[in-house]
Amino acid sequence: MLDSARQSLRTLIADQDGAVGASAAAVAALWFTDGSLKAELAAAAVRLLPVLSDAKASVEAQVAAARLLVQLRDAAPEVRPALAQALAGSNEAVAVATAGALAASGDASVGKMLYAAFPKSVGSFRATLFSALVGRAEWAGLVLDALDAKSLSAMQLGPMQVSQLVRHPDEAVAKRAATVLAKLNAGSSPAKDDIVSKLRSEVEKPGDAVALMSAGAYGFVMASNYNSRPLPAEILVEGSDATLIRKRQTLEDLIEGEL
Repeated sequence: MLDSARQSLRTLIADQDGAVGASAAAVAALWFTDGSLKAELAAAAVRLLPVLSDAKASVEAQVAAARLLVQLRDAAPEVRPALAQALAGSNEAVAVATAGALAASGDASVGKMLYAAFPKSVGSFRATLFSALVGRAEWAGLVLDALDAKSLSAMQLGPMQVSQLVRHPDEAVAKRAATVLAKLNAGSSPAKDDIVSKLRSEVEKPGDAVALMSAGAYGFVMASNYNSRPLPAEILVEGSDATLIRKRQTLEDLIEGEL
């Protein structure tokens, strides 16, 4: 029976109707993983590659080609680079479909391909990529590796993405995320931190301190959590007494109310 099914699929893959051939190849890739249809699957993948890269093809055709090529990702050496190019391309619909299909494939090895597209991604595609990456502990680890190596800045993550990392269902990922982000002082501004570091030595010298009693509108009332920046502390000064009236916000405080 298997031999008969194999022969039938071999015939269908070679069908002149491209849609029939592609659909048969997708079925064959799932049914026969023993390499018995390797040549046929490789040929089917090669036929789909021009559709994926053709800017004149309809979005529907490109999306269909992307999804089929994900199933045929190991059929020919050209397929994975083509999928990576689709992720990095300007067609968001094709990129989102490619990312979704890769994430749903169950293949742990595609995580690096998904992460490679993340730093420069935008919009709904960026959200799709990040959701895929945090969906598996080893893929979330790729994001943390990049943060730790400083090839990805913590400033490139929004509050929700930070929350997804530090509240990850995998305890080891969540613990590492908290450690890495705390070390990076997530939410800080490098430019402001540089200024503060230059002024700190002067401010900490013994003797009198200079206080700016008014900053116009730019007081605490204008403070915000933009770019995941924790709010500063507030100190009430009365005569020679200084009292802390609001603690400095931590990263944990920032995301505490998120679900």
